[in-house]
Amino acid sequence: MLFKKQKPYREVGTITKKLGMRRIYFGDRRYEWLNSNERFLFAPNSGLNQHICIIGTSGSGKSNACKVIAKSIVGQGIKLAILDPHGEYTAFAESIGASIYDASKSSINVFELDGMSEREKASELLAMLKRTFRIGDVQGYTLHNCLMYTYRICRQKNQTPNIKSLLFTIKVFYNKADLKEKRILQSLEKRLSILDTERSPNSCSIEKILSENSVIVLQNLHNPESQSIYIEGFLRKIYANMLSMKKGDGPRFYAIIDEAAKIRESDILAKIAAEGRKYGFGVIALSQRAKEMDKGLRANSAMFLSFYQREPEELNYIANYIAGGTEGSRFIEVKKALRTLQRGNAVILDSSRKDPIIVRFDGSASRKESAIDKIISISRGAISENEIMEMLKGAGYGAKEAEGSIMAALCQKMLFCFELKDCGDYSGKWYVRSLRNSAEHDVSVNVIARKLTDNGIACTVYNSTNGPDIIIGSNDAAIEYETGSKAHAATADMISRRKAIYKNVLIVTGAGRDLAYSGLAGSLSINKMLLMDAVQIGSITGQKIRTTP
Repeated sequence: MLFKKQKPYREVGTITKKLGMRRIYFGDRRYEWLNSNERFLFAPNSGLNQHICIIGTSGSGKSNACKVIAKSIVGQGIKLAILDPHGEYTAFAESIGASIYDASKSSINVFELDGMSEREKASELLAMLKRTFRIGDVQGYTLHNCLMYTYRICRQKNQTPNIKSLLFTIKVFYNKADLKEKRILQSLEKRLSILDTERSPNSCSIEKILSENSVIVLQNLHNPESQSIYIEGFLRKIYANMLSMKKGDGPRFYAIIDEAAKIRESDILAKIAAEGRKYGFGVIALSQRAKEMDKGLRANSAMFLSFYQREPEELNYIANYIAGGTEGSRFIEVKKALRTLQRGNAVILDSSRKDPIIVRFDGSASRKESAIDKIISISRGAISENEIMEMLKGAGYGAKEAEGSIMAALCQKMLFCFELKDCGDYSGKWYVRSLRNSAEHDVSVNVIARKLTDNGIACTVYNSTNGPDIIIGSNDAAIEYETGSKAHAATADMISRRKAIYKNVLIVTGAGRDLAYSGLAGSLSINKMLLMDAVQIGSITGQKIRTTP
């Protein structure tokens, strides 16, 4: 029986132009873009290494190109893990049969030793935390002592440290410190507490990640510091496991990092890039700006893709990087191309080719998957059903197809729904793409924020364990939405803490539940609030509203 040999490449797009020489002006060599119609083949084995840098402004097509390349990687039997800050790859994960992990529930414990000594790990953690939180040397010295004490105590108890252990150590040190040290410890506790949550997340097994295709969604880590720590901790565990493996032929695993600029000051990407080829590990990093990409990764990447660019400094930098110099007008031609690229087209510098090329990437998903992606991309806060239908209608989808896409997103738990009733213009079904608490809570919080914004009141949806649901102005007021599921004593304690910080605290509830909280703070139902006019909204939030005479 004959078996067809699997191709060591996949077609991922079309080469539309190649940079080459056609004319000579008075003895001077001139480069220009020559038309082409070849298929662009992605072959991880053909380059100097497996690493790829993808640069492009928002909406230029870099995420689509990443999905096309990722699909070809999976098609060649190579495993991958995508670190997804905004939940943009969940529909794609379904299309390739990848596991989806919520980073807030499947945690990476950065305190695990991973083959290092306690002192080495404490030094690594100190460097990571100093970079992320901009901690100075004096505070860093205190933090290092806290880390070493935490490791010693947990070792005696036969436990693995975590962020809760470190925060407890800081409290222990605080009780024995003088006034100056107390100020340092208070500052450290305030900064590091945002990494702690009330949840007890499950441990995410790196060994399991390396054996499957996975998408790790980071959006429920509600602050950039937590996302940065997670990404760097994840990559350091990948690196530690990589070094324990046998050196092999060809790629076996790719780590794909969207918004790689979040860890641009870390050395971990450079470490994986420098040693990854020997072990079959590759990195695909995406960023809006090339200068924010790790230099070590750029230097060790076999492929560099740039989509549309317009910012002058960035444009000059990328054009010079791709052209490799200014001789023979290479720089000028590359710069012109970058400035005029259409969506989904990229200028590519590939180690297997002498000159740059322009590639138009194929579509990454079916029409239905694309509809789901569109829904997910615009539902970061809360979005009404009417808005989703109008958006899909404008993109050319019929009503039945749009409804089917919404249902598919709900069934796959990529979207969550709650219906508001008797709320005037805000009545109807609303959708959010991730849950921090419940569908009712998260939809209501985001719709309240929209109501405030519509009436000219600046606000921020915080919706976190360590802060109120909504902050108005610069700590002028705080709004908490209560579904009634929390114990009354716990709510009273929370409101007491909020009143110590914010000038005005308001509780908003579902219909008919506002009287239960009237003794704690000003309270009203969401129905009443969403029916108020601008002056009334300003009155209950303590904000001055300018009205037109």
